[in-house]
Amino acid sequence: MLPLIAILRGVNPSRVISIAQLLVDRGFQMIEVPLNGKNAVESIQLMCSHSFGMANEEHSHRPMFGAGTVTTVSDAAMAIEAGAEFIVSPNTNPALIRFCKDNDVLVCSGVFTPTEAFQALEAGADILKIFPVNVMGIDGFKALRSILPSETKCFPVGGITLSSDCFQSFIAAGADGFGLGSSLFTPDMSDMLISQNAQKSIDLWEQYTTT
Repeated sequence: MLPLIAILRGVNPSRVISIAQLLVDRGFQMIEVPLNGKNAVESIQLMCSHSFGMANEEHSHRPMFGAGTVTTVSDAAMAIEAGAEFIVSPNTNPALIRFCKDNDVLVCSGVFTPTEAFQALEAGADILKIFPVNVMGIDGFKALRSILPSETKCFPVGGITLSSDCFQSFIAAGADGFGLGSSLFTPDMSDMLISQNAQKSIDLWEQYTTT
């Protein structure tokens, strides 16, 4: 599965299906709508109930749709009831992680410190969302990555730009994927620009991970 999470912060439900289809056509397989955006649950429900065609045969895995900025167990329950197949949190909440695992839902837990990272792993987090990585910086990320078990999946999130330097630096430092927000999508972007950004992000990922 392509390890890039598309973050559709502030997406309008009237547009969410067409945008998700653009991303799926380019090869995205994980699409998140943050709960702190307007009508987020409606957007999640729409995506989860829609049957998306897949134009990109290279990335033919069925797409997954999830909820982001999930901070409480009750919000996780609401998102899962809406159909969310994965949960992304900005913080480390062991009770939330355990709830997601009890419901067979993939969980990406937000961490910033070694203490938070090991707490999240102990609770069963599938992926660590290293956030905000633009505050931590590449050196901080390297230091955190170096003390974690080698099998830990680390996704830097926050300020990831669609540039060769950004992708190359973090991938070389041990990034297993990225969460892409405003560099990929903002509500005022045209469909063409979103599609171009999606293709660029995939090209950059493949450029620095394909051996």
